[in-house]
Amino acid sequence: MRKFAASTVMVLALAFCGTAHAQLWNETVSGDASNDPLAPSNAGVMVLGNNIFSGSISNFGADPRDYITFVVPAGLSITQLILLNLSPDNIAWTHFDDGSTSVIPDAGNSGTLLAGAHIAAATPDGADLFHNYQAGSPNLLAGPGFNGPIGPGTYTFLMQQTSLTNQTYSLNFITVPAPGFASFAAIGALFISRRGRLRLAPFVYLWNAEQRA
Repeated sequence: MRKFAASTVMVLALAFCGTAHAQLWNETVSGDASNDPLAPSNAGVMVLGNNIFSGSISNFGADPRDYITFVVPAGLSITQLILLNLSPDNIAWTHFDDGSTSVIPDAGNSGTLLAGAHIAAATPDGADLFHNYQAGSPNLLAGPGFNGPIGPGTYTFLMQQTSLTNQTYSLNFITVPAPGFASFAAIGALFISRRGRLRLAPFVYLWNAEQRA
């Protein structure tokens, strides 16, 4: 029983060690993200660490919106949303919605969203946008907003540009172990001593929530 418990904890610890880097959705590789709120592009399951969403939006043609849907798995939470690039600098609309579909945002449905906010034109590359979607933020313009990290579940995210400009963007959704799981990332390897007792082995803290793409 002790061997089983130790091996189980070791597997969980290893699963949460290290920081991954994943392309959540990259239009250069995966193709144009959907502009249909009822059929967002499926970006799959987020990984621990960096999850990059990048593409382009333009109101010149029929591509003013990019919708993706993704899953935050059990054991992870989104705690940062880093603006890697937005070019040219022009205000853009973004929102989170629950589930695998969303809406074309307007004044009549803004209350149905989870959280919506602009990316201001003057926002510098590297800025953390996460606070914009929090309840009580002066930048929150739609929905009730989040209260802290974005926990496990299925979500839809929108990037929208309705000005006459062709805009490229890149965002990094950074996930960390959720409360109750975070300890596994700091425990390290566990092993059974000859007497059958659990002992801690030396461990180097591998996860860095501030790592950028």
